[in-house]
Amino acid sequence: MPASPSLYVNTSLVKWTPTAGTMVPLNRITQASLAWNYEVINNRADLDIYDSSAHIVGAKPTLTLSGMNAMLYLSLISGIGAMTWTVGNADDQTGTGSVTWTLSPCMNPLGDYTGQHGQYATGNLTMMGLAADGLTNPVSYTVLTTGAFLSPKAMTATAALKPVKEGPPMMGVANFGRVFKPPVGVAKAPAADAPVDAVVLPVGPYAKMYGGTFRGFCRLQVDGAKALGLDPDRVSVRTQGSDRIITPLDSVNTMSLMHPHGSEQVGTHRYDWHRREDGMLVGYLTDAAREADEELMHDYAS
Repeated sequence: MPASPSLYVNTSLVKWTPTAGTMVPLNRITQASLAWNYEVINNRADLDIYDSSAHIVGAKPTLTLSGMNAMLYLSLISGIGAMTWTVGNADDQTGTGSVTWTLSPCMNPLGDYTGQHGQYATGNLTMMGLAADGLTNPVSYTVLTTGAFLSPKAMTATAALKPVKEGPPMMGVANFGRVFKPPVGVAKAPAADAPVDAVVLPVGPYAKMYGGTFRGFCRLQVDGAKALGLDPDRVSVRTQGSDRIITPLDSVNTMSLMHPHGSEQVGTHRYDWHRREDGMLVGYLTDAAREADEELMHDYAS
């Protein structure tokens, strides 16, 4: 079993796919940066010297890319789409242990470039993450070949996923907590053989078992993939408060927890959520959500 990666090097396999457009590979990338850009409000009053409370009220995840293929970056169609890129494990580059990231949906404004006499020009792109429903994190990831970092026992066992009891929020600690609280078991329970479309896993049990190590992330991805009936390399994981939401990689461009703004079902849940006996929270797309996804994927393909 190989050692867990602790060093990463190079950004490659960068791809921009505009909605209703063709995927464009972006090569010669020399620098990449993903920033969350949290918006924080805080409070200090009376005789306080230090802030007594702080809360994250918003986030603007942004991917910034720089590279040598400047004219290609400038020629990209400005608009909404999806960006994917892979950060390589230093021991294996784009293979085992590398992480493929997705920012979708995101907005691609026009790129820019800088040039100096006698030097190669450098192009720059800034991709700004969006959320169609204002709630779903547009950033997701997939650890490649997770099974290489887990023992055979860990690959077959299931973590103890009893709901984690939440305590009161700590004063002075930013609380970007559980903004997503699915209504569990409201709809009629699905058939036993119905395919699962999404899985919500709390980080707590995995942190307890693995101490927040890389293997803990791999194990969480494996457990979610198992519930979806997919290979671990075919799912994406996104942070949502203190939980992780695992969905099929094929649905990464349509993933949204709520119906988006502008929809007739705006403000309603796109999934029917049910708690299994083992404690795992699983979601099944509603009929309205499936129809909306089919229309969106048709736009991507046309």
